[in-house]
Amino acid sequence: MLFKKLTVLIIPILVLLLAVFLFNDLVYFKVLCRKAGISDALLEKQDRVYDVVNVGNSHARYGINYKDLTDTSGLNLALDSQDFQYDRAMLKQYDQYMDEDTVVVICISYFSFYNRFGETNSTARYYYLLNAVNNPNFKLQDHLIERFFPMIGINKLNIFLDDLHSGILFYSPEKDDDTEAEDMAAEDGIENEALEESAQLAYQRHLDMMDEYKETKQASTEDLYAMIAEQTAKGRRVVLVTTPFSDAYADLFKAEGIALDTFYEDIGKAQSQFGIEYLDYSQDPRFRSNKLYRDADHLNLFGAEKFTQILIEDIFPD
Repeated sequence: MLFKKLTVLIIPILVLLLAVFLFNDLVYFKVLCRKAGISDALLEKQDRVYDVVNVGNSHARYGINYKDLTDTSGLNLALDSQDFQYDRAMLKQYDQYMDEDTVVVICISYFSFYNRFGETNSTARYYYLLNAVNNPNFKLQDHLIERFFPMIGINKLNIFLDDLHSGILFYSPEKDDDTEAEDMAAEDGIENEALEESAQLAYQRHLDMMDEYKETKQASTEDLYAMIAEQTAKGRRVVLVTTPFSDAYADLFKAEGIALDTFYEDIGKAQSQFGIEYLDYSQDPRFRSNKLYRDADHLNLFGAEKFTQILIEDIFPD
């Protein structure tokens, strides 16, 4: 009788644990990775050191692609909307992939000094990418939910059901990169009308962000400075980079004037304090063609390949 009672109690628990394990894999690799752009490779321990490691937001995530480089290795730690606070955390977490000769590229967009993603958005993805020490907004309850009960995480069930309905969950992880690449690399790039519309939307969104979160600028600047100090203290060369933008997007900021002037003043202060380089490709004439863009401020696959080659040549001139 006791055995039967124990069996009735234990079997449901084992089934629940198995379900949690299976859903954890499914939700994370099939949903979170696709939504946030997390690379499966980051979850694998690699015994190697990279020549270049970069951080940044979606401009760097889409704009830098080391895949076809033959003489230089690179690791892209950029994620959509990632701010300086999490740039810094990612560099700490993946320090084992760098030595004193690694060049650290910090990608900075016009709005980066006002971006405080970690305080205004869900940071669920970082519970998979950062340990408790390096995660600046670590909460034990969130950690347990994300790692062991991901299906009940905030908005996760809705995302799961939406993707199940759309068929996304039936893609294999091996096809994710190819699918995304096809999406970004349309042969004809983006049409003028769509580019103009995209530019206006992105410009207004970023300008609004700069106004709404202006009080966080000091904290963001401190994170940037701390990140630079930590990397240079390890003997690493740090390079600040702004990725290419379409003329339609950059021209709106030029016309507004104040935001762009302030941005370059902030960059100049960082350069003066640390003696580091800044490479600005945001208005580079080599990237004017619409065929290089997926939208007004993000390069497509062709654009990323071209830009990455030029970036590496500028970082390592002959």
